[in-house]
Amino acid sequence: MPRPRNAQLRLVLAITGVVVLLDQVTKLLATQLLAGHERVEILGGLIQFDFYRNFAGPNNLFGGHTVFISLFAIVAVVVLLVVATRITTTVAAVAVGLLLGGAIGNLLDRLLREPAPLEGGVVDWLRFTDATKSMNLADLAIDAAIAVVLVAAVLTWWRDRHLREGDASAQ
Repeated sequence: MPRPRNAQLRLVLAITGVVVLLDQVTKLLATQLLAGHERVEILGGLIQFDFYRNFAGPNNLFGGHTVFISLFAIVAVVVLLVVATRITTTVAAVAVGLLLGGAIGNLLDRLLREPAPLEGGVVDWLRFTDATKSMNLADLAIDAAIAVVLVAAVLTWWRDRHLREGDASAQ
């Protein structure tokens, strides 16, 4: 019977693998189908497909510092891999798997795309209305990880609060 930690690590790695695979396939499609073409809008412009190479960090932070961003991403991936070996809950495994998959997906662009290793631009291809920044599936996975952590924190707080109230009323 596998130890729970092994099961959680397998879950992290499975989620990571799916995120990286889907991210890279959609970036390949975006490069082939959207590069050099006009923006494609669906649902009245709610969803937009538009090819963009992002050489800055999230929200265009650290523009011109692509090597720094790449090195930070490498450190983040290493830290997440270490964390993944210590996870004991399914919620943490899901969150870390999403974060790791998103980080690796964007790091691959920085390492393997032009103009040079550590200087590559991340392929963004998705926008939700004109008000949002361009993104990709790796970015969505990172956002989903944050949502998982927030929902888990709120549910834990809610459960603990009701347990304390139950203990107080029993006395």
